[in-house]
Amino acid sequence: MLQRVAYEGSEFTIEWYFDAKGQSPALEYFNTQVKEKQRKLLNLFRLMGDQGKIFNEKIMKKKAKSTYEEFIENTKQKVLLDKEYRKLLIAELLLAAMQEDHLSVRKLATAAGVSPTVIQDLKTGRKSNINIDTLSRILDVIGYQIILAPKRGSGRRLKMA
Repeated sequence: MLQRVAYEGSEFTIEWYFDAKGQSPALEYFNTQVKEKQRKLLNLFRLMGDQGKIFNEKIMKKKAKSTYEEFIENTKQKVLLDKEYRKLLIAELLLAAMQEDHLSVRKLATAAGVSPTVIQDLKTGRKSNINIDTLSRILDVIGYQIILAPKRGSGRRLKMA
């Protein structure tokens, strides 16, 4: 196989690939282009060879959005994510506390005075609608409490009479 160096950079060497028959479709394509397009391609080779990348990070950071950013731009998806995230937090809190305290579903349920099904459903995220009294009893057993606080940035403050 023949190879010909197209550009030797400090990071990479860019080479034309030649197959067993001595042909290079990439080089053949390059040679059919006008000088301006050849110059642009060689400039891309230079960027890749010297910098190891061919994009401008400042421009790409402004334009490129992560999958998460694109997902939450859709209001319905953001609402769903917020709802599911709350379920996940409760489930993760329960799992971590139960492991740390070596509590089984039955032991936690008995101590909190609730059905084991309630604990299992919270643990797996199947249950999302629970009254404050039940949640408070479960949290009390694992050493947590419910605290009401204003949302960040809401500027709200309660004045007690």
